Amino acid sequence: MIEFLWNMQPSYFRLFLLVLCATGVISFVRSVRLARSLYRYSGDRTLPEHAIKGEPDPDLLAASALASQSRCQAADGRSMSSGFLSDRSNAKRVLYVLRVAESRFQYLWEKCYADAESIRRASLLTFLLSLVVVTYGVSPTFNDFHNGSRLTGGECLYLTLFEQFTRLAIGLSLSTALYLVSGFFERKLADRKTCWNYFCSRLKIEMSRE
Repeated sequence: MIEFLWNMQPSYFRLFLLVLCATGVISFVRSVRLARSLYRYSGDRTLPEHAIKGEPDPDLLAASALASQSRCQAADGRSMSSGFLSDRSNAKRVLYVLRVAESRFQYLWEKCYADAESIRRASLLTFLLSLVVVTYGVSPTFNDFHNGSRLTGGECLYLTLFEQFTRLAIGLSLSTALYLVSGFFERKLADRKTCWNYFCSRLKIEMSRE
C-alpha cells in the first residue's frame, strides 16, 4: 500500500519528501547531541565547592556547568564565602581554573548554539521549500485531475487545492516542530550561559574582596 501511494506521487513531491526526511533525520541527530550536552554529563561530578577551591579540571568544570544550572544556585549559597580564598596562592589557582573553564565553556556553548541555529535554519528552509513545492504543483495537479476526466473545472480546482494544502501541511508540520525544538534549546543555552556568567562574576567578586 505504501509503495502504491509512493508511486502515485509526482516526482517533484517524492523528491520533496526525501528532502524532508533527510532534514528531519539530521535535525534529530543534532537535537540528541544538544540534549546530551545540556542534560547528561557523563564525567566526574564537580560540585560548586570544588570549583571555589580550584580542584576540578577546567574542562570538566565547563562541561558540568553546561549540563546543569547548579552554578547559578551555588552563587547564592554559602559556598561563596570560603576562607580558602584568603590565601593568595589559592586565589591564583582558582582564578586560573576559572579563566580556562570560561574559555572552554564558551567553546562548548558556541558549538551547541551552532547546532540550535542550524535546526532553526532547517525550519525556515523547510517552510520556504514547502511554499515552492505547493506553488509549483498547482498547475500539474490541476491538469492531472482535469485531463481525461468528467470533473468540472470547479471540482478539479477544489481537489487541486485540497491536495496542495495537504502537501503544505506536511512541510509546515516539520517546519513548526523544528522551530519549537530550536527555540527550546536556544532558551536553555541562554539560561546556562546566564547562570555560568553569574557564578563566575560572583566568584571573582569574592576573590577581590579576599
